[in-house]
Amino acid sequence: MRSGAQIDVVSSKHGTALHAAASGGHTDVVQILVRAGAQIDLVAGHHGTALQAAAYRGHTEIVQILVRAGAQIDLIASHHGTALQAAASWGHTETVQMLISAGAHIDMVSGKHGTAVHAAASEGHIDIIQILISAGAQIDLVSGENGTALHAAASGGHIETVRILISAGAQIDLVAGIFGTALHAAASGGDIETVQILISAGAQIDLVAGIFGTALHAAASEGHIDIIQILISAGAQIDLVSGENGTALYAAASGGHIETVQILISAGAQIDMVSGKHGTALHAAASEGHTDIVQILVRAGAQIDLIASHHGTALQAAAYRGHTDVVQILISAGAQIDLVSSEHSTALHAAASWGHIETIQMLISAGAQIDVASGKHGTALHAAASEGHIDIVQMLISAQAQIDLISSENGTALQVAAYMGHTDTVQMLISAGAQINLVAGYYGTALHAAASGGHTDIVQILVNAGAQIDLVAGDYGTVLHVAASMGNTDMVHILISAGSQIDLVAGLFGTALHAALWYGHTETVQILLTAGAQSSVHNPN
Repeated sequence: MRSGAQIDVVSSKHGTALHAAASGGHTDVVQILVRAGAQIDLVAGHHGTALQAAAYRGHTEIVQILVRAGAQIDLIASHHGTALQAAASWGHTETVQMLISAGAHIDMVSGKHGTAVHAAASEGHIDIIQILISAGAQIDLVSGENGTALHAAASGGHIETVRILISAGAQIDLVAGIFGTALHAAASGGDIETVQILISAGAQIDLVAGIFGTALHAAASEGHIDIIQILISAGAQIDLVSGENGTALYAAASGGHIETVQILISAGAQIDMVSGKHGTALHAAASEGHTDIVQILVRAGAQIDLIASHHGTALQAAAYRGHTDVVQILISAGAQIDLVSSEHSTALHAAASWGHIETIQMLISAGAQIDVASGKHGTALHAAASEGHIDIVQMLISAQAQIDLISSENGTALQVAAYMGHTDTVQMLISAGAQINLVAGYYGTALHAAASGGHTDIVQILVNAGAQIDLVAGDYGTVLHVAASMGNTDMVHILISAGSQIDLVAGLFGTALHAALWYGHTETVQILLTAGAQSSVHNPN
């Protein structure tokens, strides 16, 4: 310092020299730096201020020195918040007492915990909680993701802290934070004794709140068997529907908790109750691939073909996710393979759409009808072609799927693949004998579909394969009309080079030139004129 060192230079994880001395508990050095004019409230390092660094480490004497030197006691910095919150979080009783005596704001809300009492409750520091309560801390102040101090203590499984807070008058059923009530928090965390204490203190067992629903839902979602049994014995409603999971049985089935499912069924849970995003507990287990739970539910009498949710049946849910073992179990149990429901139609459609080869092989082996036409795609072949699953397309063709079957607004599988831009699938379907010039669906031919999708490479493939360039179909007319209306200059060049009739009148606009002019595609207009398009051709529309 005599040589002119700068006192407040920030360096290292601690911040300044004052931060480092305060954090390290070097009282004499702190006094020297303060007398030399160090900025006491400078925020730097991961602790915040020098006061917070000292409080965090429990250096009470340094805290006292800094406070006397004018440090702002309630300054908020770092993830702990204030100096009081830092000391409370780390269990430094003397430091907490000193800060309170110096006038620290007890209920200041900041940092990751909320207030000082939240911080102490989260860590189970009983002595500090008692000090804070005696100093007038608000017990039920809501802050942070945990809610109140009771929520924080219950979530962390701090039994004695829970008892102290209840004795001090904490509201047991106050709803706050992500869990709901303190009982929800304890049930989710799996703390048996805390759950028992809260129930004995009068907590409402079936109160619906938080991300789970009831406390039973919370315990079921996490698979806490002992807590589930305690809650059921205490009178919890087993089939109450709430939260994103619906029932407790659904929550347990979705989470893959085998013993929990068995306990709930034994306790009388309704197996086929429809709730949650998937439908029933069987739908949930099938969708998540929980084989053992599917078997338990089937043996317990679950309706296998019940239609619920966007998947349809449990079989369709399993096929959609590619859970082949579950698909096999359900078929063996009598599930209708070709039942049509949901946006995907049959189980085969669902598996084909999402590219699950093993599931498709299993379904075909089990006798699934390959050419059932329904749902948003049409047939399973349409579904696979739409997504570009070439291996599945080959598998279905080998299993005698009708290549040129017309279904859905897209027409044939070739037209679907062409529109979606799946080059390999298009080439494979052509090699397998798909009719290139078949007119169907919204677009017309496969060539029209490829042009409408803007896939120049597929247009070239189809032209090379013998597609009729000037075939009139769809709203626009020929493929040249489509390309011109879209302003696709590369495609227009290809079609003109392939011999397309430039002045052919068809579709909504008349000629390709009319179409390009209508949409304002100047470059396309120039290409067509250069190629000999007649501007005098009459537009009938």
